[in-house]
Amino acid sequence: MARRNIGLLLVLQGAIGIIWWILLYRSPTVRNWFVADAGWPVARSLVVADVIGFGLGSVIVGIGILRNDRWASVALTALTAVVAYATLVSFAWVLEPVDRWLGAFAMLGSLGATMAANVWVKRQ
Repeated sequence: MARRNIGLLLVLQGAIGIIWWILLYRSPTVRNWFVADAGWPVARSLVVADVIGFGLGSVIVGIGILRNDRWASVALTALTAVVAYATLVSFAWVLEPVDRWLGAFAMLGSLGATMAANVWVKRQ
């Protein structure tokens, strides 16, 4: 049951990450909650890496965990590193007057969940 929940959590995390980028591009109101106008050019430059590494990476690892694939544990470790990097970038932007706190705290929650999933999977 826990493995199923972790897999679903990661699939959901990835889907939300991809939807988040779609909303940033399509809705200036939503974008303003997460990225100040001055930070938008920098944020746009990260979309491909974030959608592939964080979004699709989370979905693929989540599916691997749901299927109990042997590679999923190693891939989850790599995903944890990707999420940690994205979290650090989010907090670095907050230190400059270009980003909003909401995105950094969202990434902090995602990092905590991914790290907890990694610890649980390694113990199994």
